[in-house]
Amino acid sequence: MEDTNVFALISPTGELQFQTGVPDAMRDQTDPHFRTTSGFQVTHLLDREAPGMRGYVGDVSANYPDRYAPNRVAERVVAAIVGRPLLEVYGNLALCGHQLDADGADDLAGLTLEQQATIRAAHEKVTTP
Repeated sequence: MEDTNVFALISPTGELQFQTGVPDAMRDQTDPHFRTTSGFQVTHLLDREAPGMRGYVGDVSANYPDRYAPNRVAERVVAAIVGRPLLEVYGNLALCGHQLDADGADDLAGLTLEQQATIRAAHEKVTTP
């Protein structure tokens, strides 16, 4: 399984970018105001060969609407991946990989090429009129 160190970032304007730097840059880009994040499971970790995907938002983003705009595109992207609405998103949403490390513990990782393609397809689906 390749570790690309890539994460996806969806801004409140709906822009999708792929950047490098899991986990540090990912956390910084997710919450530029307080640099604290809260994560949630997007797809489950099945085994070493089938990594999962986690999402991250600013930990207090819902409490500061003056700093974190609603991110409806990110909500729809997650819903398209999961198959149902999952949560409200404020500010940036970061998506990264989730896998088992050599000792069998959960660990954040870059998105696989397949996960990146899944995110691109979901983003295109929800943003194309």
